[in-house]
Amino acid sequence: MPLREAESPSSRKIRGPPAGAPHRYIHRMQKVKPSRYVPREGTETPLCEWKRIEGIEDTLRPAKRAAVEKAGKITEEQWIGRIVAGDDNV
Repeated sequence: MPLREAESPSSRKIRGPPAGAPHRYIHRMQKVKPSRYVPREGTETPLCEWKRIEGIEDTLRPAKRAAVEKAGKITEEQWIGRIVAGDDNV
């Protein structure tokens, strides 16, 4: 399935825990809902909030830099604060 916004898509099949990783360290995961950052047909994928952190823009591609300028920059402390507060948009 081609992803229109993906630059380097890849897929991996997990066959089991890595060698030397005791099973007690591998926790069961339950998918609660799909990530809002997964590209979907018919909708624009939102800008990842971490890309708005001041100082990150130099590592971004031009299109993402323009999106950051439009959305506005945030500090690392603001981003972490949103994560700690449980903000679903982070």
